[in-house]
Amino acid sequence: MSRAKNTRSEAVQGLKLVLLLGAALAMLTGCARVSAEIDRANPAEQVETQVGQTVTLSVTFSNTGNRAREFIARAVVLDSNDAVVRSYERKLDQPLEPGEVTTVEWEHDPRAAGEYFLEFNVWRDGETRLAQLSLTGDARLIVREEEPEDEDERPAEARFEVGDQVRVTESGLRARVGPGLDEPRVASPHYDGNLAAGTTGRIVDGPVEADGHIWWRIDYHIGVVGWSVQEFLEHIGGNG
Repeated sequence: MSRAKNTRSEAVQGLKLVLLLGAALAMLTGCARVSAEIDRANPAEQVETQVGQTVTLSVTFSNTGNRAREFIARAVVLDSNDAVVRSYERKLDQPLEPGEVTTVEWEHDPRAAGEYFLEFNVWRDGETRLAQLSLTGDARLIVREEEPEDEDERPAEARFEVGDQVRVTESGLRARVGPGLDEPRVASPHYDGNLAAGTTGRIVDGPVEADGHIWWRIDYHIGVVGWSVQEFLEHIGGNG
């Protein structure tokens, strides 16, 4: 009889263990799964535009998880040096249901001529990225300087022409991603954010008036391309 009781007790304990494991498995399968997938982004093809003309950026994504969620969508514009020029973010106004698809749009106004690349992200929160689409194989945005209506629009103080060879006259001159004191410095392994006196380059765009200065976009011979103020540049070679 003692053995029979022990056998029954072991059977009961085994059944309890199976039930507990089953309950745990049910709880696990019922846990929230947060995931998203980017379906497409625009512009899907290369777009040519001018400074000051807005371009619509958009990302379409779906909730591939099993719970409704208020996702965060982001769009990042990068220049040819992989430096972030502009960043846009939007949190959904209401939760996206499982399987539901939505599109988020931004109006991007290019501030400087150049070639730009795009990156789109979907985030769970400020720290957890769920999906990413990088359109960096070919430039998605080709931005050209706005053509002046007539020659009178050229700043009277402009001393150079596109194609001129110039030299930095004082150390500390900066190359920025756009014409303006609020524009970030070009991120490049070829310089630390300040150009040394004697650095030479060729003007590829400009002039642009901004923040009380005349700006020129310069392809510096050290491998940096960016916008610099005219005051600390001197002409050293002919146009061409």
